[in-house]
Amino acid sequence: MPNGFFNRELINLKFPEKSTHLLADKNKVGPGLWGKIKYYLKDTGRRHPALKNQSIPGILKYKCLQIITAPFIYLCFIPTILLDAVVTLYQKVCFPLYGIPEVKRNEYVVIDRHKLKYLNISKKINCVYCGYFTGVISYAQEIAGRTEQYWCPIKHATKIKSPHNRYSNFMEYEDAKGYQENFVKIRNFEES
Repeated sequence: MPNGFFNRELINLKFPEKSTHLLADKNKVGPGLWGKIKYYLKDTGRRHPALKNQSIPGILKYKCLQIITAPFIYLCFIPTILLDAVVTLYQKVCFPLYGIPEVKRNEYVVIDRHKLKYLNISKKINCVYCGYFTGVISYAQEIAGRTEQYWCPIKHATKIKSPHNRYSNFMEYEDAKGYQENFVKIRNFEES
C-alpha cells in the first residue's frame, strides 16, 4: 500500500500576502482593549473567507479512505440521538427523586464551530456532528458519574484510564469500614 494512502493532510491552506498580525495596522486599532478586540473581530471576519476552500473542490481533495469511511462515522449519529434522549429522560425522571442535581446539557453539548467563516459547508457539517457527538458523550458521562456517586461510590480494583471527575472522591476498593462511615457523606451532592 503506498505511503500516501493513509496521509491525513487534506488541504493546503493559502494565506493572504498581507500581514495578519493583530496589530499590524495600528491606525485601525481604537484605544484600549475593546478597540483591539473590535479590530481583531473585524480583521478575522475579513480574512476567514479567503481561507475557505470551496465545497466541491474541497471534498474532492479528500483521500479515498476518508470518503469510504464517512458512512461509518455518520452511522453513529442515530445511536447518539438515542443516547441523548434516553439519558435526558433518565435524569429528568430519576434525579429529582434521588436529590441529585440536574446536569445542564448546554454546558456539555456546545455547537458553535460551524460559525467560522473559513470553513466550507462540508467542514461545517463535520464540526456540527463532532460538537454534538463529543458533547453528548461528555453529558452522558456526567450523568453516569452522578449516578455512580449516588449508588456505588467505590473505586474499581483495577485502575481505569479516564475516570469521571467525581471518581477521585470515591472510597477505595477494599475499604469496607470507610465505606460504611462515609457512604452518606459521599452521596451528598451539596458538598460536590
